[in-house]
Amino acid sequence: MPAFASNDVSSLAEDQAGDLWFGTSDGLFRKRGEEYRRFSQRDGLPSDEIVALAASANDVLVLTSGGLAVGQHDHFERVATDEVITGLTSAEREPIVVSRKGSLYRWDRGQLRAIAPAMQEGPAVLGVATRDGRAIWTFGSTFVQSSSRSQKRVWQTGAELSGNHVQALYVDKHGRAWIGTNRGLVSVDPTPRSAVQVTEALRGESVLSV
Repeated sequence: MPAFASNDVSSLAEDQAGDLWFGTSDGLFRKRGEEYRRFSQRDGLPSDEIVALAASANDVLVLTSGGLAVGQHDHFERVATDEVITGLTSAEREPIVVSRKGSLYRWDRGQLRAIAPAMQEGPAVLGVATRDGRAIWTFGSTFVQSSSRSQKRVWQTGAELSGNHVQALYVDKHGRAWIGTNRGLVSVDPTPRSAVQVTEALRGESVLSV
């Protein structure tokens, strides 16, 4: 694609109008019909390095290495936050945002609204994932946590999770989480007595994306 300045695509989202958005290490790209357009700091993005994307009913949220921004027509505005934002994911209703301290926010009518306070002191939260919004999954380098109104569960590397570094997290349409570490791929659901299931074909492998 002539518009692409980088082949390092980190994220992908489709908005309500059917436009496709691609996040790369060197800018944000929109495909509208057969036309591609690149967006950068000149268009209001905090940084050209895109970390994650999520589309809501009316907006496109962009997490960059320099902060969070929201699309306003063909321009972007920085979203002011009191904490460092490290994760962003689409949800059934509106996108979910997580901070390094583990605070959870929902993007609601152009504003971030807190839905869970920061976790107790511990490892930094690196990302967030959810499917239906009822259970919200967060992860850091050594843990994965599932939080809902009724319960909270934590899985640790070196214990329930193989390896010593969590590298990927994905939640499927059944609400089951798939966790990639530097020593394999496992899956688990948030029910109280569910056991971690190991994907034998990838045992010992470094899983970078799911």
